Amino acid sequence: MVSLIALLFALPVVGQGCPHEGPDHRLLGRMGCQIQRKLTIEHAHPPRTIWSFHLLKVSVKIDPKHPHLLVEWPARSQKLWRFRAGYRWDANAKAYIFPALALKKVDEPMPEYQTNSQQPSRPKPPFSASVATPGSTSLSSANSASPPKPSP
Repeated sequence: MVSLIALLFALPVVGQGCPHEGPDHRLLGRMGCQIQRKLTIEHAHPPRTIWSFHLLKVSVKIDPKHPHLLVEWPARSQKLWRFRAGYRWDANAKAYIFPALALKKVDEPMPEYQTNSQQPSRPKPPFSASVATPGSTSLSSANSASPPKPSP
């Protein structure tokens, strides 16, 4: 029994070839990779609807379409603790990976699960407009118009 438990904890140390495997360890080893390979949704679209609420300093987010629970709360030294379970959206692979279960300390909130109001605002590009005076044409209409024909 002890050797079986040791084997289960030793397998995740070695890369097993799981789909979209990163530096995180897999709890169930090769068997877990086979399960993950069968349940991963490839060529998917990012989450569109996220249910979100806050309890004191804890942020809770749920993706109802692909069941995913994301809980983040502040840690010391300007970091966050993150717990997530369910289908995890992987932006690099454009896939929902399942089963996913993690507890780790991170630098910032998970960007894929931020609502528009929670994302940092980006500077808007300068507004460009063409001004047309009577008797003149704006640049956009001048490019689309045919060239003037010479008069006899």
